[in-house]
Amino acid sequence: MVVGGAVAAALVVAGFIVAGYWDATGEVAIPGLGAFWALPRPLRILVEIIVGVPLAFGAASYLLTQVLEMLWLVSWPFRKLVQVLRGVSA
Repeated sequence: MVVGGAVAAALVVAGFIVAGYWDATGEVAIPGLGAFWALPRPLRILVEIIVGVPLAFGAASYLLTQVLEMLWLVSWPFRKLVQVLRGVSA
């Protein structure tokens, strides 16, 4: 059970890293995709569930952190303005 959790965590981290690489380079090609599509359908579905779901979760967490970082940076001038206005009116 612990090994399964560690593997899932590693796949989430790998998804986070892959999403960061895709974001930085603009590269969207996935090596080995042709071999993946050549697998029998039941095996392909199993691989998608076991590997794809944690990778997708990692990629989604990367996207979420990037959105939060952007919002933090965009809101900085407004937070400084509010601090100045509160300091003036106090």
